[in-house]
Amino acid sequence: MAKFQHGTSYKEMPSGLKIFAETQTPTVIVGTGTINMGDMSCVNKPILIQNSKDAATYFGGANNIKGFTINEALYLAFNVYNVKPIIVINVLNPGEHKTAHTEQDIVVKDFKATLEKIGIINDENLIIKNGETSTLIAKEKYSCSFDNEGKLIITLAKTETSVKKLEVSYNFLDVGKLKETDVIGSIDPQTLEAKGLECLKEIFPKYSMIPSCVVAPDFSTAKIRVALDAKSAVINDKWASMSIPEMPNTTKYGEVIAFKKEKNYIDADQAITWGCPYLEDEVFHFSTVMALHMQSVDAQFGGVPCESPSNKNIKMQGVGYYEGSTFKKVNLDEAEANLLNENGISTIIRQPNGTVFWGNRTSVFQPGGETDPKDVWIPVKRMFKYIGNTIMLNNTVEVDKGMTPSQAKSIETNINVWLNSLTNDNKLLGGRVEFKPEENSEQDMIAGKFKWHIYLGAIIPGESLEFRLEYDSKYLKLLFQR
Repeated sequence: MAKFQHGTSYKEMPSGLKIFAETQTPTVIVGTGTINMGDMSCVNKPILIQNSKDAATYFGGANNIKGFTINEALYLAFNVYNVKPIIVINVLNPGEHKTAHTEQDIVVKDFKATLEKIGIINDENLIIKNGETSTLIAKEKYSCSFDNEGKLIITLAKTETSVKKLEVSYNFLDVGKLKETDVIGSIDPQTLEAKGLECLKEIFPKYSMIPSCVVAPDFSTAKIRVALDAKSAVINDKWASMSIPEMPNTTKYGEVIAFKKEKNYIDADQAITWGCPYLEDEVFHFSTVMALHMQSVDAQFGGVPCESPSNKNIKMQGVGYYEGSTFKKVNLDEAEANLLNENGISTIIRQPNGTVFWGNRTSVFQPGGETDPKDVWIPVKRMFKYIGNTIMLNNTVEVDKGMTPSQAKSIETNINVWLNSLTNDNKLLGGRVEFKPEENSEQDMIAGKFKWHIYLGAIIPGESLEFRLEYDSKYLKLLFQR
């Protein structure tokens, strides 16, 4: 029975048009970090880093500490590209990847001594003795801290005037003990605990963010490249992302094209690069540099990946490669870089507008290879993923509602309005969505399955601009004008 009412009332009704929410799309770095300087429990879990304070909490700061790829990424993110947030997954486990070591004859000056190893774990296994008498120094007689290079500094109490040298035993984080399987990861079938790249599945449930790009710097094996693609191309069986695999840093310019084909670095969901970027005397991993460079370009367009990263200042000074332990710089000209581009490989060159990232194509592009524009262009591929992710995200609330004609039309209208807003902002040439009878069979609809067809005109980079010059003899008549 309807409620009896005498007088006035009002009711709020759902709006016919809904605002499309957009989630943050951070770069994800799977690598090694100095958790000994921060949070030792930060192993095999996605950690959101939004500022330098977070970097200090988990990894002791945003300094570029040699040998630790997450620290390198933090340095680049906050001190070079000024992007945030990023998500990091540390696969370096102090329970497994550590080595015992003893340093002797460490000189004490002004009550301080600096140890040489990086990654020293300050725990019960840190034993400090007088280097001349082998007498144990009590814990209350010293304190420990880390410098900007990640080295442990021992500061003795002012009472320890007789101590001139130290002997120190400890465990340190040993990156060399990492194996392929530590990076590729696994999921425990009983507890569902994830390790390595499998931790990607925890990002959206934990942070409601969708990775734009996933990198695993310093891990350049073929198996890791394949796993990086498999785990990042589709996350949670739903969200789409790209990845940038590492090439061995000893690969020479003349070897890289053959290496790409031999190792099958050919995939529409991956972009590959050649060379190790450098800035003064620091050398970085190109996968990290490219990912953060793309994030910085996206930021200029409200987080929408509509613009190519190519021919934008990359804030590096060039590229090179390693010959043994020696770093050799290479100055590519445009023709040499274009040969790499022709084979789906990006690099860095110097142009009149600065030192720039150079390359628009995914790794699937090469002579005789894929030609579908949605797969060969980096910004087009990224836009397809971005639009697909955003549409799925905003229509999750529509799942399990009754599919009436008005509901089907409402979904179509809301998507079209959002696509039109991208078009008006010059982030898309155009787009539309249609609910087509021929794509929704009775059998599918009876089973509760409905499809909308979305047409997209993503913006293609003006990669080749040709200016045709022709002599026009009519201008000779100007000679006779007075």
